[in-house]
Amino acid sequence: MEGKSKSSKSSLKVEELSFDMPEAQRAEVGGIIKDAYRKHTPYGQASGQRDMAKLIKETLDDKYGGAWHVIVGSNFGSFVTHEMGSLLFASIGATNVFIYQHG
Repeated sequence: MEGKSKSSKSSLKVEELSFDMPEAQRAEVGGIIKDAYRKHTPYGQASGQRDMAKLIKETLDDKYGGAWHVIVGSNFGSFVTHEMGSLLFASIGATNVFIYQHG
């Protein structure tokens, strides 16, 4: 894992906290995260986070194929097996987004 960038909720920047995903793909996925955040998390509600995760997953499945897994929330733990080059753990505002491909 590697990487860091800065975030501000008002400017909707995605802060990359940990990743092994290639840079170009991270940029594309960052745009997908921003779009989902704008659409589904106006007040940080749990239902919006679920809908945000669903939209990100469906978009990644369509765009890149395979089985993508997406977890969205402010507090969670994880321990996963993932395909190399597919992991991104990021935040946007106070919301964390954990994305990886497996299967």
